[in-house]
Amino acid sequence: MLVVNFVTLCVSVTSVAAFSKAVLRLLGLDMGQPRLPLSPFRDSVLELLRIDLAKIGFFDWLMVAQ
Repeated sequence: MLVVNFVTLCVSVTSVAAFSKAVLRLLGLDMGQPRLPLSPFRDSVLELLRIDLAKIGFFDWLMVAQ
């Protein structure tokens, strides 16, 4: 049985650049919009991504310099 979570889906249907910028935005580092022809993640997609990253513990072990 194949299990695909939302994080894997986001990476597979977008570019690594757009995905990376979305994750950095969730961390409070707004790196701007991806270049055309890529489009930024909508706020609703960002929220789903944040929830899925939290489920796998991404934010628990990550330390961001403040």
